[in-house]
Amino acid sequence: MKGGAILLAILLGIFLAVGQCGSGSADENGDSSSSSSDDHDDSAASDHDSSDDDSDDDSDDKDSDKDSAEESNKDSDKDSGETDHTEAMKQHLESQGIQVEQVVRSTDDDCAAHSYGEVRDHFADHPCQSLERAWYELGDDQGDSAVMSVAWVEMPDAEDTADLQQLVDRPGTGNITELSKEDGPYQDVTYSGWYYRSGRDGSTFHSVQAEPLADNQGSRELARRASGATAAD
Repeated sequence: MKGGAILLAILLGIFLAVGQCGSGSADENGDSSSSSSDDHDDSAASDHDSSDDDSDDDSDDKDSDKDSAEESNKDSDKDSGETDHTEAMKQHLESQGIQVEQVVRSTDDDCAAHSYGEVRDHFADHPCQSLERAWYELGDDQGDSAVMSVAWVEMPDAEDTADLQQLVDRPGTGNITELSKEDGPYQDVTYSGWYYRSGRDGSTFHSVQAEPLADNQGSRELARRASGATAAD
């Protein structure tokens, strides 16, 4: 009986020892799994945050590039839209095969100070918004020559522009002073009125006067062709 008790005690000790070893292994495996899972989550979270940051940076860069492109396009549009009447007329003349030897341009906002006759009185009562004037020395391959003066007047509205055109087109009422009479080598040239044209576009009125610089048919034809051109059509 005593030997049986001893044997039972030994078996119980072995059983308890084995149970403790199994428990320790399970705990160790559980902790490792948990730790591995936490490391994966932290890594995933870090990668996700980094991806979000990169995405935000890319988005900011794209927005910045888009803004820069739009601003560049606006500047380009603005530059292309600022071609003045004088340059537009020069291009038109050259497109007709007329040689433009010299161009002089002037701008102002006091039309009364640069007009005469009834036209000046009209501007005193109906001021213009702006005035652009130019004169062109013209030639061709045959040696013909002419001078042309152009004025562009911006009025407050289309009705004022129509009234101004009717007045200027009427003989003997005066005109906007030709720039060639105020500046350059052609101040003594008198415009006969044979090569005169006028037109309007919205609130802008323009008048064109040309005069041959030589007494020959070719120069007269050159003046006629040039005066038939419009400001920026």
